[in-house]
Amino acid sequence: IVKTVVYRKSLSPKQRKQVEELVARFANIFAGSLAEVLPVPGTSNKLNIPDDITFNIRVHQRALTPPQLKFLNAHIDEMVKAGIIKQASPDCVK
Repeated sequence: IVKTVVYRKSLSPKQRKQVEELVARFANIFAGSLAEVLPVPGTSNKLNIPDDITFNIRVHQRALTPPQLKFLNAHIDEMVKAGIIKQASPDCVK
C-alpha cells in the first residue's frame, strides 16, 4: 500500500513526511484492490425514499469516448471479479 499511494505535489516536505508516516502506520487498514474490501457483518443500508416518489426508469445514456469506455469497462470487470456486482442480461434492466 505504501508504495502505491500517490501524494500531491502541493504538499510541503513536512506535510508529505507526515502523510507518508500516517499511511505506513495504518497500511493494514487500506485495501489494495476491490477484492480486499470485505462486507461488514450485521450492517445494512436503508434508503429513505418517500412512497410518493417515482423514478424515471428510462436510461438516458450519453456516448462515452474510447478512453472513458476502456476505463469504465476495466472497473466493471474488477467489480465483477471481486463479487461486488453481478452481470445481468439486458432484459433484467429494462
